[in-house]
Amino acid sequence: MRKMPVYLINGFLGSGKTTMMLKMIKKLQDKGLKVAVLLNELGQTNLERHMFKEDNFFELLNGCICCSLQDDLKKVMRDLSGLYKDGKVDVAVIEGTGVANPGEIHEILNQHPFSDLFALQESVCITDASMLQEYLSIFSSSKEVRNLQKQQIHHASYIVLNKIDLIDHKADLEKVRKLVRKINADAILKETSYGDCIEDLFQTPSSLARTTIKNEEKYAHHREIKAVKIQNTANVGRSDIHRILSDLTEDMIRAKGTIYDQSEAQWYHFQYASGKLQWEKVKKMSSSLHGEIIFIGTNLSREKVLL
Repeated sequence: MRKMPVYLINGFLGSGKTTMMLKMIKKLQDKGLKVAVLLNELGQTNLERHMFKEDNFFELLNGCICCSLQDDLKKVMRDLSGLYKDGKVDVAVIEGTGVANPGEIHEILNQHPFSDLFALQESVCITDASMLQEYLSIFSSSKEVRNLQKQQIHHASYIVLNKIDLIDHKADLEKVRKLVRKINADAILKETSYGDCIEDLFQTPSSLARTTIKNEEKYAHHREIKAVKIQNTANVGRSDIHRILSDLTEDMIRAKGTIYDQSEAQWYHFQYASGKLQWEKVKKMSSSLHGEIIFIGTNLSREKVLL
């Protein structure tokens, strides 16, 4: 029996997973394939749902498919298997949360009956090359963050050093390469910006054919890393977001959301990652929406980010 091909995408918070995932999906669709998408979010809301137009779209929220949502993942995988048998999908692309440990997802795919139904083509780890030294440093990150980043790299068959445009010196990029190779010497390694390595990903024979996915008895988890959701942000201005991120620089890893800046009479989407904040004007906004924000960081609490 033919197995359904699966691409797994992992990477730490803000590394560029969604950008690369969208490019992967488009490339697969350009090949005439029907793509199923599974998106996993740490928070209670997927603020990027509007970017995906696929009919077979699944989202698992408020937890990680590597641990707390394992049963939910298994249910979706059974549904995907049925869709594949019926010819409604040809391939699946799965994105874990920014703090997911791919080793545990590999174990599920290697268990009966899933091992008979699915073929993992690549286990892709996207890293933020501009932040990797900081995330792996004992002086600037927690043990939990370091272990999560290491295990995401360790369990990959295809590693993307993303955001290299943010690295000023060649010597720093070389340090990043050495850090990655110290953790994983076998995986294919690509360097890019904005996830622009899709052609290489699909043209290269699957490295899983020659790479043994490593399993460990103990996996890094993310008890310190919390997601805080803020709703009804119609009265939140851009200055408020700048203030919060400035006050919580040491705690904040990732933030994204939609707000209404009254001083400009304008809705905005914003993304915060790698210490950088980006704004995008919202051209169309439903009158029924009131805006939402997700803050993700170490030991965050609702009290810390009250607007």
